[in-house]
Amino acid sequence: MTGFKTKFREFLERNETRSRKCLWHAACIYKSVQTSRHLASYDVFSVGVAVCYILLYIELRKVESKPSQISADTNLGPSYTARRRIVRLDQLTSREDVENWAKTGGDTDIHLTNVGILHGPDSLVRLLRVTEKAMLRQVAWSAFFRAWARTMDQLVHGKNPTVHTEDYNEVEERRS
Repeated sequence: MTGFKTKFREFLERNETRSRKCLWHAACIYKSVQTSRHLASYDVFSVGVAVCYILLYIELRKVESKPSQISADTNLGPSYTARRRIVRLDQLTSREDVENWAKTGGDTDIHLTNVGILHGPDSLVRLLRVTEKAMLRQVAWSAFFRAWARTMDQLVHGKNPTVHTEDYNEVEERRS
């Protein structure tokens, strides 16, 4: 796993524009699980890949520390710290906005609806929790999505993901 993370980190650093564009695509796929309750069975795999990409991006990318520029005439005191520009990534809709962010967005904070800013010690847990809740809301293929939601819960608690057939059978028995 360490070798994979090293290669992925190199990809993020070497291809910043492409990696940000991939992150935007992942955010769009992630948004689909938030806004729909009737996903197809294969959508869980798309969401799984998108969440993995977002998690690795959060964990491995180097946050550029260029603070926003403050004009010299502001009288905000020494405790004021400049806030970085926030991009609501899953709400970028125009091709121009996406391209602009992909090219110049290295110094922005990334925000996902229902998750918040994607950096800090709890952003990984928030992302997994919100994903778990969204999967539990699914109507179609509910047993399948519940198994994936359980995986998200296991990851939050630092456990290796396991899916037992009893979990699936239990849901099927309750339906009967």
